[in-house]
Amino acid sequence: MSEPIRYRPDWTYTGTTFVPFCRQQDNGDFVRYEEYAKLRAHVERLTKAGDAMAEQLDGLSFDTVWDFWNAAKEGKQS
Repeated sequence: MSEPIRYRPDWTYTGTTFVPFCRQQDNGDFVRYEEYAKLRAHVERLTKAGDAMAEQLDGLSFDTVWDFWNAAKEGKQS
């Protein structure tokens, strides 16, 4: 997953008043809520997948787990 777009607060002058807005910036402190929600869902999916994998591998020998890991890295199903 790519790095989320970050923002920092800023102000613009409309001729009569200052109006707040967010400016896109690489080192900004804020991420849009939608992007944060996507990242959070992605982390949750990965956590569930890791937990499921750990349950399947529980009690297996190190060599079997290592073979399973290498197959997963190559995109193969066991």
